[in-house]
Amino acid sequence: AHSAQLVRPSNPRSESPGEPVPVGPRRLLDAIRTSPDLAAVVVPSLERLATELHPQRYAANEVIISAGSSGGGAYLLASGEAEVVVPLDQGGTALVATFGPGSLLGVVSAVDNDAPSLETLCSSNAIALELEHSAFQSHCAGTDELATALRLAAIRALIELVTRAHGAWVLAELLGAARATPAGRPRR
Repeated sequence: AHSAQLVRPSNPRSESPGEPVPVGPRRLLDAIRTSPDLAAVVVPSLERLATELHPQRYAANEVIISAGSSGGGAYLLASGEAEVVVPLDQGGTALVATFGPGSLLGVVSAVDNDAPSLETLCSSNAIALELEHSAFQSHCAGTDELATALRLAAIRALIELVTRAHGAWVLAELLGAARATPAGRPRR
């Protein structure tokens, strides 16, 4: 994931769920293998995981995870790009992070039912592989390397998003202060 913390106007978003798309078992396994978070997991565990994934096609600006939702599933981005954004008080959004193929999305709220999600939307046409909440929780409760990999992915995602969201908030505060300062008057 990378971030540029850009402030920009909000684009029209679609809240409709992704459209199911048929993907063969071999392509699912190949998509899973692109995830650095799952690189150390043995093939039989990945094959088991592949049987539980639901491939969904999303168009650009279509929301994968709604802001404030909790207890949802997790997603593995198989193709395209997705962005995590936060709304700004003065309008528009701040980009918190951009994710590409192989990225796990929504893992924090999938682990913690009470953790609200940040809005995640596609910045291009994309295919995301959904792992339903109960299946994600079941895998995380295990003791194999898949369970460990999913729990570590959630911890990394939480640390990364908190750090980036804080940076986006600081940027928004600075922009708000700059707009509120009349021209010609020094800020204190």
